[in-house]
Amino acid sequence: MPTSFFRQISRCVKAGHLVTVDGAADLPADAVAAPPRNRPRWTLVAGSANRCFLPSSQRRTHEWLERLEPGRHAFIELPGYTHLDVFFGRDAHRDVYPRVVEALRAGTSE
Repeated sequence: MPTSFFRQISRCVKAGHLVTVDGAADLPADAVAAPPRNRPRWTLVAGSANRCFLPSSQRRTHEWLERLEPGRHAFIELPGYTHLDVFFGRDAHRDVYPRVVEALRAGTSE
């Protein structure tokens, strides 16, 4: 794993939100300084037991997005799920993927 990942995570933790690590010209230096340049519809998925990326951080992101465009974005918190089992956990096919598909379908009517 490249060490730039750890530098970026460290800077993000210190800032309290996403920031770039190497000042890439195509990315904003501070992700929350201005609204996104485009209008993606976000569905944030978090396991309630995730200790790598806390659900509270994704909830805060959802709240920020909702202030910009109310009703456009979704947040799904999955009880008992941790970090990667959201994607390939024993019951992900039942608990996670149908909700992701539902969120994708909701975004196609725009």
